[in-house]
This record gives sequence, C-alpha cells and structure tokens, in this order.
Amino acid sequence: MQFRRKFVTALAAAVTAALPATAAAQEACLTEQQVSAMVVYGVPLAMGGLQQSCGEVLSPDGFLATGAPEMVERYAAQSDVAWPDAFSAFLTFAGSGSQEGVSAMREMPEEALRPFLDALLTGMIANEVKPEKCGNIERLLEVLAPLEPFEAGRLAAVIAALAGVEDPDICEV
Repeated sequence: MQFRRKFVTALAAAVTAALPATAAAQEACLTEQQVSAMVVYGVPLAMGGLQQSCGEVLSPDGFLATGAPEMVERYAAQSDVAWPDAFSAFLTFAGSGSQEGVSAMREMPEEALRPFLDALLTGMIANEVKPEKCGNIERLLEVLAPLEPFEAGRLAAVIAALAGVEDPDICEV
C-alpha cells in the first residue's frame, strides 16, 4: 500500500510537470476502466522492475522466470489500447496530488512523456520491491496470469473499489 502511494505520487508529479496546469484538473475519482487500463499498461513495465528486484531471489524454475515472459507479451500487445485510459488515470492522480514539477517538462508532448513514464515505473518498481516480498508477488502474478489482461485489470479495479482505495477514489458504478 505504501509503495503504491509513493509510486502514484511520483508518477502524478511527473505527469503534472509535463502538462499545462489546466490539463491536470480531472475528475476526483478513477473509473474501473481507468484502473483496468493502468493495470494492463503497467504490467509489462512492472515485470521489468520485478526482474531487477527479484530475479536473483526467486527460483529459476518459478513463474517470474518461466511464465512471466508470455504474460508480458500478452499485456504488451494491449498496451497501446490501454494507454489513453491509463494516461487519463495518471492525469486524475496528478489532479489529486502535488502540482509541483519541473517547468521544462511542461512543454513535453504526450508522445514524448510516455517513454519517460515507462522508465519511471520500471525504475520505481525495481527500487521499491523488497526481496522478502518477491515470493508473494510471484504467487499473485501466477494466479492472475491465466486471465485476459483487461479482465485482470477489471478484477484489480473491483478489488480496489471494495478496499476503499482513496486519493483518488474509485468511482461508484
């Protein structure tokens, strides 16, 4: 929970810095579609960070080494479809968080921002995931792997809504 909040805050600050101030003002909640898109878009990037954090800790016969590449491939194939809603979700986070950022990035077009956000997400996962959490994360990914990407994203959105995720909230259906 703490990692997710840190990640979202940093990502929101980066997005906010890269956009005119008025563009960050979005609705105060995330739709299930936005959460789903964030999951679909973020899984391939998160897997890269997990490989860096957990690759040495987990078994070479475990899911991260054997099943994750196929999972990444399926999610990556949907990332362009997920991007508009994922980007909209990032803007919602930006609107609910810090409005500070690097002024030089304000002129950056969305197409240029995407690779920056990709690198930021991968690096944050690599830095924040502690080795003692790798086994549980691997088990979670193995459970989610058989689901289609947007179905897994939708499941994450429903769980987030049931868990009462805030800042921003998950919109009521």
